[in-house]
Amino acid sequence: MLPLFADGALELDLNAPHPAPAAMQPPPFDHSPSALQAPPPPNPPQPNFIASVVDHLPALYEYWVNSFSHVLSVLGPGHNPQVDNMFPVVQRSPLVMCALIAWAATHRANIGHPYEEVARLATEFTELQADQIDIERDLTPNEREEYMWTLLILGGTEIVQGDVKGWVRRLPMTRRLLCKVVETIDFDTTITWQALAYNCAYHDILASLTTTQIPDFPYELYNRILTANDLEMDSYMGATRRIFQFLTDIAALAGKVSTIYGQPESRERDRALGLIVAEAEAMVTRLHAADLPNGLFNHPLPIGTDRALLIVSFYTYKLAAELYLRQSVLRCGPSDLKTRRLGVRIIGNIHQILGTPNESQMCFPLFLAGVATADAKGRANVERIFHRFSSRVQVRNVMAVLNLLFEVWKRDPDGDRYVDWRKLAEEQMDVAYSFA
Repeated sequence: MLPLFADGALELDLNAPHPAPAAMQPPPFDHSPSALQAPPPPNPPQPNFIASVVDHLPALYEYWVNSFSHVLSVLGPGHNPQVDNMFPVVQRSPLVMCALIAWAATHRANIGHPYEEVARLATEFTELQADQIDIERDLTPNEREEYMWTLLILGGTEIVQGDVKGWVRRLPMTRRLLCKVVETIDFDTTITWQALAYNCAYHDILASLTTTQIPDFPYELYNRILTANDLEMDSYMGATRRIFQFLTDIAALAGKVSTIYGQPESRERDRALGLIVAEAEAMVTRLHAADLPNGLFNHPLPIGTDRALLIVSFYTYKLAAELYLRQSVLRCGPSDLKTRRLGVRIIGNIHQILGTPNESQMCFPLFLAGVATADAKGRANVERIFHRFSSRVQVRNVMAVLNLLFEVWKRDPDGDRYVDWRKLAEEQMDVAYSFA
């Protein structure tokens, strides 16, 4: 196999002292030839790629560890399972390292640093590699991890860029790889694949909620991993994991509604819609009964993690799931009092979370609350929250979602109409949305 980078290109001191806590220091990198091998690239790397990317590796790696990764975790900077589990893979895989450089450089460029070219080169090269992945062959355990991390990091890079078309295109492969692996391991004891699975489920679900189609989720797998009560919280969903199971079911029901509405009016269609309403009412009953799972806090929380805010996040997502059902299944607009009230409660909760690590997962509830807001003052408040959120996380995806909300408001200026924002998102052909 061809080395991803030229001999000696990675002889860099990534273990120099820096202000990260000891638990977050990267392990010593293995510079042996076997550690610097990757799946054969389509062409040998060009010198400009090596010079432009590798020279920035120490700074970007440190930036990701000590700054950007903190923004990603609802558990705060004291503990990020994603960081901990990615270290050994970065150590042995130039492919994952290149993906990580792309991710960090893209985010760094967003906040005004001159990393646009590094981000472009690293992203394009990683995409070329990812598009050649053959998950149907007999992969080694290391290859499985490397490929899964690569696919997920590319998705994260697109979220920073504000358009997840590539994530959507690679999603069937990502789901298939996850299913193949989880079928063959003891998930409850495999920490790395817990981090990968929760990362995948979080990003899959929050991107798939924007479609009018029935999402092709691996429902059995997601139900299994999202209802596990005694596993450590992940850095993306935190205490809200159980609610994501409801979101998959609501998304499927919303897809059915869109299919039925596409049929000619008839008694059969009316009967089908009646069954949908009954199913939605039953789902709301189950959702109201949902509470924090037993065992959720059995594992010690990282130092500095606010348990109370994790609980607020759980109930915020519980409200958001009901609001999503009312908007996407029952087709209720802001003039519906129950819908409007849910939006007000969500905004109240988000105000408690603003400026904390828990804010990083609030794009979806905030968007739904914005759709449910009818008056100019309330909409201005939602817009201010989006801008505050964007200034903290510095990912273009947040502003892409806000722009989608502006399109909803444009079509419902007085808050008295129903706007199918999922259909509207599909019609925006220049961008693929995600609420992650």
